[in-house]
Amino acid sequence: MIVGLVDGVVGAHEVPGSVRELSSLPDPDYVDLFTLSTDIVATPERWARAMFGDVPSATELLIWRGLLGLRLYRGRSSATVAGWRIGGLGEDWIRLEAASWFLTANLLVHTADGRVALWTFLRYDRALGRVVWPPLSAIHRRVVPGVLRGVAARVAIRSRRSERAGGGDSGRRRPARPRGHAARTGYQLDSHRRGAWRVEAGSVGATEDYQMNVPSSW
Repeated sequence: MIVGLVDGVVGAHEVPGSVRELSSLPDPDYVDLFTLSTDIVATPERWARAMFGDVPSATELLIWRGLLGLRLYRGRSSATVAGWRIGGLGEDWIRLEAASWFLTANLLVHTADGRVALWTFLRYDRALGRVVWPPLSAIHRRVVPGVLRGVAARVAIRSRRSERAGGGDSGRRRPARPRGHAARTGYQLDSHRRGAWRVEAGSVGATEDYQMNVPSSW
């Protein structure tokens, strides 16, 4: 198992159109991206479940439901990951959706070119969102790199167990519709040119510079 460095980008203004299409939020107020270089081959759903679990942990409940007020589903389901609804699913991406009365959030996991990427999209539906999320986002950006590094080992173990059982990597399945929610149509990822980004963390109230080569498949 080879795991490389985690790269980070923050900003809502220069998200590639091919990636923006995969989000259910056309005009997000906050976006960040973290990518992990790895030789582990697994479906986006398997990566997402390894990152967040089938059901939310106590810490996740504290942050997502307690501080952000996100409405999460209870129990295990093929249509949810850690209480977030699977809103879209493709061969190399999965989108998780949740919302509260003052913000709407997407978590997008994408795999391509020896990398696994975690995108976070937020839209502030009420003024409170601009107050609550900025301090939490600083914690979020510190925690995510460690989460990605740790999750690689768990995915590798699960993949080996699946191979020994003869089941292969069976994470690619269409989610069922949770009751009371309209289904959204997913999009296939288009190609995107390679380039360096300089983006603004406008929602944090300051400009942050990150340099990163965007893989050509994004």
